[in-house]
Amino acid sequence: MLKELPSRSKSPSVGSDLRPIVLVVSPAFPTLDQLAVELARRQLLSVVVHPFLVLDDRLYRIAGRVPWVGTRLVRELRRRARPEALPKRRVVLAGSRWDVLHAALHRMSRWVSRPLRPPFEVAAYWALWRRNSRLAHEAANHVLDVDVIVASFGTGLPAFLSAPTGVLRCLDYPTAIWDISREMLLEEGRVNPEFAVTIENLTISARTQALVRREVAVADVILVGSEFARQTFLMAGIAPERLLVATYGVDTELFAPDPVSCSSNQAFTALFAGSIGQRKGISYLLDAWTIFLASRVREDARLLLAGSFVGDPTPVLRRAELFEHLPHRPLAELPKIFQRASVFVLPSIVEGMPLVVLEAMASGVPCIVTPNGAAGVVRDGVDGFVVPIRDPAAIADRLQRLAVDSELRQQMSRNARARALEYNPATYTDRVLEGLRAKLDVRDG
Repeated sequence: MLKELPSRSKSPSVGSDLRPIVLVVSPAFPTLDQLAVELARRQLLSVVVHPFLVLDDRLYRIAGRVPWVGTRLVRELRRRARPEALPKRRVVLAGSRWDVLHAALHRMSRWVSRPLRPPFEVAAYWALWRRNSRLAHEAANHVLDVDVIVASFGTGLPAFLSAPTGVLRCLDYPTAIWDISREMLLEEGRVNPEFAVTIENLTISARTQALVRREVAVADVILVGSEFARQTFLMAGIAPERLLVATYGVDTELFAPDPVSCSSNQAFTALFAGSIGQRKGISYLLDAWTIFLASRVREDARLLLAGSFVGDPTPVLRRAELFEHLPHRPLAELPKIFQRASVFVLPSIVEGMPLVVLEAMASGVPCIVTPNGAAGVVRDGVDGFVVPIRDPAAIADRLQRLAVDSELRQQMSRNARARALEYNPATYTDRVLEGLRAKLDVRDG
């Protein structure tokens, strides 16, 4: 036990005053990073095991001297800066070399032509596996004198197996459970074969499948971000009492409406942000936009796709005249992109809880989503619209409503911002801790 933390008994206490000490294992996932920072603020964090956080400012000076790429490297490092509220002594780094290698190989796989990508993709996956393995085994060294372990899927098994009796093992699973997700995506490929080549994650190695399934079996609690994700676990036969739903938090200071813009005088801009592929329903958005343009309700309308193409982008690029493409951007540039939007559209087939929807709402942007992800956050007719999956006509109808009714759009903008203020890192941590306390009470009561 680190000296700065209060002394603990071997088993957690129960009751309303329970203050569990938590070990977090985060493979640089924003939601788990936020959780670690909030726990540190409340003096509830033992350590966070992480692949890469910049702990020393001297690294920026060294990186800045690298020929040709120094400026870009410094910018990338600042994206991995240690938050001020997270003390150095609460950070344990593991797998950093593999993390850097994975990032480099992943970037290279996007730069080379498609026939040359497979070797880079295989190597990137191997580096990712090695990184997560190092995280997982390092976390197992920090399980004493904690009450709860919160680990991302793929990084939790050694710590779960090493934990003393009485420690609550919580597996963070930010997506729909893989088996059900795969079935839904295979069905989507049959329904829309043209765009099947843009569906990712249909295959994972047998080793990864076995690891994650064992983590699910060993975990006391499985933490998910949406009711839709929870339903997929129920469909897979997971007992409901093992599931904890906590909607993520968004930085409502970073993501905020543009105070000087006047949305009624701007071009009508529909924004999609994320992996550009069929898992996100991209074909249905393009079909909807075709219908919308044919209605001619706005001559100044444009569709902006922000993100990286997934799989073979050919089916999307065949319709390139419909949209403007904005390649992947760092986090610091995203707020300006959201502020340019009149509406955000994410017609997903399968999601966990897309944080990008909360980022859009925090920016004062009405959202059009499906029930398969963010429907628990977006209130139909209040902050935006919830439409069925695979329904471009419904998407086009909602786009037309927002395009012609500036008062509706502005009211939904205000509602979306107010709704997003309910979901920040502090409230996310509150929901997680409340759920964990309840699980500890039930188990020990």
